[in-house]
Amino acid sequence: MAIRISILPVIVMYGWSLAGCAGPAEQIADLNRQIATLQSTNRKQVANLEAQDKQIEKLKEANQILGDLKETRLDKLYSAQKITIDRLSGGLNVDGEIGDEGVVVYASLYDQAGHKFKAAGAIDVFVYDLSNPRAPELIASYEYDVDQTKMLWFGRMLTYHYKIECLWQKRPPAGRSVRVSVRFLDYLTGSVLQASADLEITPPLGSLPSNSQ
Repeated sequence: MAIRISILPVIVMYGWSLAGCAGPAEQIADLNRQIATLQSTNRKQVANLEAQDKQIEKLKEANQILGDLKETRLDKLYSAQKITIDRLSGGLNVDGEIGDEGVVVYASLYDQAGHKFKAAGAIDVFVYDLSNPRAPELIASYEYDVDQTKMLWFGRMLTYHYKIECLWQKRPPAGRSVRVSVRFLDYLTGSVLQASADLEITPPLGSLPSNSQ
C-alpha cells in the first residue's frame, strides 16, 4: 500500500517566502531544486512502503504454510512411518570381562517410500528380562528428548540409524535373552511408532541360576 505525499502546499508556501528576497530567476531555480528534492524523497518513501508491503505478504504466506499443516498437507510430506530394531542390536560389553553390562540397540526409521529416514522426535527404550516368559520383568528404561535423540543419530556411509546404549539398571537379566521395546514420538506428526525384538546376551558371571549355566 503506497502513500503519496503531497508537496504542493510546501512549494507554494516556500515560494511566497522567497517573493521579496530574490529575483524571479533565482527564486524559480531554487524552487525547482526544492521540488526535485521533495520528489526524490517521496519516491524513496513510496518504494520503501511497497517493499514493506511485499515483505508482509511473504510473511503472511509463510504463516499460512506453517499454520495449515493439516492431514491433507502432511500426507504430501515425508515423515516417519515405521521404526525397526536392526539385527546388529545385542549385548553391550563395557569392561571387557565376561558378561554384558547392557544392550546396544540400533533403531531405524522409514518413510512412506520405505527409505531409512531421520526425523525429529523423542525415543524411549524399555528392556525386559525374559527368564520368566510368563511375566517379563522391566530391568532398564531410558528416555531421550528431541535434543538428546539428535546425538544418537549415525548417518555416515551406509549407516542410517539411532544407536542407543542401555546399561542394566535394576539388575542384570537372569537369563540369556532380553526383550527390547523402542518407542518413537514424531515431533512433526505427533504419531507414536513402536517396535520390539528379543536379543541374545551374555549374562555376567554369577547372574545365572546354577541349573541354567
